[in-house]
Amino acid sequence: MRELKVVTVVNNFELFERCIKNNEFLSEADVCVFNNSVKNAGISECYNSFMERIKPEDDFWVIFMHQDFIFNENPIEKLQKLDKNCIYGVIGILFPVFFLQIKPEFIFRVLRRCMLGQIYEGEGKRRVGHKVASHPEVNTLDCCCCIIHSSLIKAARLRFDENLKFHMYVEDLCITAKKNGILSRVIQFDCLHLSRGSYGEDFKESVLYIKKKHKIKRINSTCFK
Repeated sequence: MRELKVVTVVNNFELFERCIKNNEFLSEADVCVFNNSVKNAGISECYNSFMERIKPEDDFWVIFMHQDFIFNENPIEKLQKLDKNCIYGVIGILFPVFFLQIKPEFIFRVLRRCMLGQIYEGEGKRRVGHKVASHPEVNTLDCCCCIIHSSLIKAARLRFDENLKFHMYVEDLCITAKKNGILSRVIQFDCLHLSRGSYGEDFKESVLYIKKKHKIKRINSTCFK
C-alpha cells in the first residue's frame, strides 16, 4: 500500500491531467478520482465517501485537493516528519484575538498579514501568504488542499459537513476539529492553485450556514468576504 493518497473531485479532466495525473511529483501517490462531470455531487459528499472506506489498519496520508492544484515538489518527504494528530494545509489564517473588533474597512489589510503559508495563485503565479519555516497553528485552512493522516480520520471519525457542498467545508472541519482538541497547521510547499475561487450565492449561503452552526459573527478564513 502506498503511503500517500490523493483525493480529488473532477469535472474538467483536461485540467486534472495537467495538474495531478501527469504531475511527476505525485507519481508515488495513489490518486482517487470522483468523476463529477455528470452528477455534480458535493465535494464534501465525495470526500466523506473516501473517508468511510478507510480501515483501522490503514497507514497513509491523504491529500484532499482541488483538480486545479499543482504540487511543484514531492510532498511525501515533508509529510513523513509530521505529527499525525493534526490537520494540515498549504495556506491558512491566524487572526489576532481582537479580530471581532476590527472595522470592516480594515479586514482585508489584516487578512493579508495573517495568511500563513505561501502559495502561488492563478496563471500569473501571484504570490499569496507568508512563508513559514515551521508548522504554525492556524484558525482554519483553505479548501484548495487539506492533508490528514488516515489514523486521525479513523480515530476521530473526521467528516466534512455535507451541507457545505462546494465552499468552506475545510474551514468548517477545522473549526469542528478544534472543539475536539485537534489543531490545524500549515506546512510550506512549493505549489500553485490556478483558481482564485468563486464568491457567488452558494458561497454566501455557506458563510451564513457556518456562522449559524458555530454561533460566530465572523469566520476566520482565507476566503473571508
